[in-house]
Amino acid sequence: MGSIVIKLKNLISIPRPHLFVIPAAVGICGYVLSSSKVDLFGIIFSILIPILIWSGGQTFNDFYDADFDKVYHPEWPIPSGNITKKTALVYGSLFYVLGIICSLGFNIY
Repeated sequence: MGSIVIKLKNLISIPRPHLFVIPAAVGICGYVLSSSKVDLFGIIFSILIPILIWSGGQTFNDFYDADFDKVYHPEWPIPSGNITKKTALVYGSLFYVLGIICSLGFNIY
């Protein structure tokens, strides 16, 4: 049970959720500035889509920088061995796929 909790905690930390305010703010600004009408559905998706894509990017950054991070951030999930590179690759891809799927159904015009 303990290893599952640790793995889940590490999976949650990879996309850096404390920084989600950045893609959320950019998404809202883009939506409000480019949309002719603003509604709740649009606001939710303008927050969700950039966060999903951001999360994929953060995960792939950790995937590709694993050797560098072994030296400078050995406590992070991939260099510490808590998350495998294969798991990170699948996890990052999942974020990208979900972001793209959500964006296909979202039209601001």
